[in-house]
Amino acid sequence: MNAQVRTDTEWKLVCAELFRVSHLLKSVSDNMNQLARFANAEGAFPTEAEGVYEEYRRLVPRLDDTIRRLAGL
Repeated sequence: MNAQVRTDTEWKLVCAELFRVSHLLKSVSDNMNQLARFANAEGAFPTEAEGVYEEYRRLVPRLDDTIRRLAGL
């Protein structure tokens, strides 16, 4: 079998993962924007920001992997 042939199932799985990661990244982005607005208004960065930043750091490699899988299908 040709490794370059993509099946509908593979395509759907990768696209679904891309959608999930994209949705999570949007949520993290929204949280970061809220934290930035708070920091600008209060003059201090909230301690909760570290957790949001760590979540972002976990999502970026997942997004990269998903895009690579999509490109390789």
